Order: sequence, then structure tokens, then C-alpha cells
Amino acid sequence: MNAYPRINIHLDTITDNTKNMVSVCANHNVKPAGVTKLACALPEVANAILAGGITLLADSRLSNLRKIKHLRAQTLLLRLPALSEVEEVVEFADISLNSELVTLQALSKAAQAQGKRHQVIVMHDLGDLREGGFFAEETLALCREATHLPGIELVGLGTNLACYGGVEPSSSNQSQLVALARQVEADNQLTLQYVSGASSAGLGLMMRSELPEGVNQLRLGASLLMGIGLNDDPVPHTRQDTFQLEAEIIEIKVKPSVP
Repeated sequence: MNAYPRINIHLDTITDNTKNMVSVCANHNVKPAGVTKLACALPEVANAILAGGITLLADSRLSNLRKIKHLRAQTLLLRLPALSEVEEVVEFADISLNSELVTLQALSKAAQAQGKRHQVIVMHDLGDLREGGFFAEETLALCREATHLPGIELVGLGTNLACYGGVEPSSSNQSQLVALARQVEADNQLTLQYVSGASSAGLGLMMRSELPEGVNQLRLGASLLMGIGLNDDPVPHTRQDTFQLEAEIIEIKVKPSVP
């Protein structure tokens, strides 16, 4: 018996969108992360993203990361961890976004207890007011502390834009992120694996060749699954017909438009 209403998902479209985005990003020295939260980390959807060439899956919910932890990919918790869940963060996420020293210290203890090395991306606020230190000195100090915590590996610097406050990615704010990342590297004598600049909202900037050199990660979800970017505009080289809502018609009548 068919169950209605239902959503039909065209997995081949997700794979095609992902392949195209991976290729376009490669032309700009960007390696995207695939965000699965739009489909509640349905393993079939995650596999379709992986088939398109993504190697890092990101989600904002630990319950979703638990669903896909068995897949052959790295996992990223796409938000700040709560202190009450650091053990689960270390268990189900290879990488997490962070902005507080007390949280990093708790993650350090959890990582040591599990015999793991947990990777972290420190977040810096460039005006959208969602997360991260607002002043460079604050972010630089947190990065220095992160490098001294056992069980913790500082692998990146990131920012969120076009989210809470509506500040869009721009050449200016992305350049600020790159400059701060270079300062982190110089201060701590390391090379950051990720300079994570934006979500699908940053694709237009990249495709216009206005994304500063040094930003090497975009966190892509809407563009892979729905073919849309900033302001829900269609992204070139993608399709927008991935999801189809199907339902039974239970009544067809011609009636007046008012009671």
C-alpha cells in the first residue's frame, strides 16, 4: 500500500549537482564540505553526496551524524558543541566548530578518555553575529590555547555569514578571514587545513572569481540538494528538481471563492 503524502528524492540529481560543484570549486582551489541537515542526514542522500566526490559530511545535529558515522567520510559538527554533549561530539564528529575555551577544554578531556584526537575549527565573527569571537585578539588567543590542549588539533579557522544577521560573504570579509588565518599560522607555527569562508551563499562570489585566495572550504548544502544559493537563486551547473512532493487527490470540486 502506498503511503501519502510523501517526498520522492532523485538521488542521481544530488550526485550530479555535487559532481558539478566539486568540479567548479576545484577550479578555485576550494574543497567543499557536504551538508546533510536538509535531508536529516538520510544515509541514501549522504551516499549520493559522497558519490559526487565529497569527502567531508557536515551536519548541525548529533543525531544526524550518528546516522552517517558508518559511512566512509569524515564528519563535521556544523555548530558549537554544548558542554553536556562533548562525549557524543568526540564519538560522532571528527571535527567541530568552536568559540569557547571552556568547551575546548571539555572536548580535550573527552578526547583523551576515548583515546582520540579531536579536530577543531575556531570560529571568528565577521559581522553576522552568530558565533565566534568578534575581535581578532580574542580569536588569536583562543587558537593559541587550542594548540596546547591534549587530544585537540587545531585544523582551521571559519566564519558564518548570511545566516543570523544577514551579512553576505564579500571579498572584504573573506580577505579579513584569510589575513587572520595567516596570523594564526604564524603565531603557532602551523598550517591550517581549513579556511572555511561561507555556505552555499558564497558560491556566487567564488564563481565571479572574487573569493580571495586562501579560502579553501565552502560548506555546501542547499546548492547540492536543491541547486540554490544566496537568496535562493539557482546556482549555475545545478538542477532544482531533486525533491518531489506526491499526494493523493481526495476531492475535486468547483466552488465559489468566498463562503
